[in-house]
Amino acid sequence: MKHIRIALTSLSLLASTAFAETTLTFWHPMGGNDEVVLKKLTADYTRAHPDIKINLLFVPFAELQKKVSLAIPAGQGPDMFLGVHDGIGINSSSNLVLPVDSYIKKSDYLASTIDAVSFKGKLWGFPQSYETTTLIYNPKLVKTPPRTVEQLISTAKKFTKDSSYGFIYDIANFYYSYAWLSAVSEKPLFSDTGEFQVGVNEFTGLLNQLKTFQTSGIMPKEPSHDQAMALFKQGKAAMVITGPWGIAGFENDGVPFEMAPLPKVNGKSPKAFMGVKLYYISSQSKNAKASADFLKFLTSAGSEAYWATETGMLPANKLSYNNADVKKNKTVLGFSKQAKNAIPMGKAAEFGQIWDPAKEAVERVLFGNQAPSAAAQGLVDRVQKAIQK
Repeated sequence: MKHIRIALTSLSLLASTAFAETTLTFWHPMGGNDEVVLKKLTADYTRAHPDIKINLLFVPFAELQKKVSLAIPAGQGPDMFLGVHDGIGINSSSNLVLPVDSYIKKSDYLASTIDAVSFKGKLWGFPQSYETTTLIYNPKLVKTPPRTVEQLISTAKKFTKDSSYGFIYDIANFYYSYAWLSAVSEKPLFSDTGEFQVGVNEFTGLLNQLKTFQTSGIMPKEPSHDQAMALFKQGKAAMVITGPWGIAGFENDGVPFEMAPLPKVNGKSPKAFMGVKLYYISSQSKNAKASADFLKFLTSAGSEAYWATETGMLPANKLSYNNADVKKNKTVLGFSKQAKNAIPMGKAAEFGQIWDPAKEAVERVLFGNQAPSAAAQGLVDRVQKAIQK
């Protein structure tokens, strides 16, 4: 009897080992259709990997970064979480996340999204999706999109009369207007170590370009994004600049639109700002390899193509654009053209110091009477002072 008990115990141990599960925890801020897709793909993965169990936990986006910052050092955080690329500087320097160089195949992803997840010589996550801005035009008014800013202005003048405008966007918002600066200066605003790399001459060039848009009379005196969207929907704006958030309104309301890359400045293609969502692996995860395998599946061509067709997500995996359904999605394809000329927002903590000085400089030039060179000097001085504190 004793030998039988020992044998049964041994069999029980072997059975439990054979069916042991690796449990992975994934924190995410997704809701609506995105969460539906996430759950469906997760179910597909675990069905193919019965030894893996994945716990999905919803955390509101506004709370996610704070929660991982507290939980991971305490050993209570997730194995994986979804975040944004401009958090890489803080997450990596605080030892919250692992580099993923050994797990990721860079050539599968859009080059600009790989750039976004790169910091100080390492890759810090799997690119999931991106957002950027591009030129949107009304095909009933504009038959051929402008290829240069000169053509943009001349085309816009044809449709500027009464309460209608040829071109309108939130010009004082540096997120939208940065693209024209990128055509003047190819340097990123900040280095990975937080050095401010763009000078007075380059910002003067940007402010002069914005002044030209204003003095051409092709847009309202103090345009806003909401105003641009409203006028475009009414057929009273021929061309606007917006991102996926604006396009969604056009699609829902049946507004006719087409898309084109931002027109060139002095022969150079403007690089719109890009924001990238990525999957991080926690530095405290005991299952980094298993987590990486799951994240490779989530960002595979098939998974991302499915996500794009179900929700309109702009996929980071460039192979997903070969999918037949993705090829039919003009919005996804339209933004992908601009993504070839897009630059990720900076990852160094100092990057956040650019927004207010840039907005104030634009407002001083366009809505006040300050000279572009003086406003540019004030902008640079203010940023330099802020990052030296």
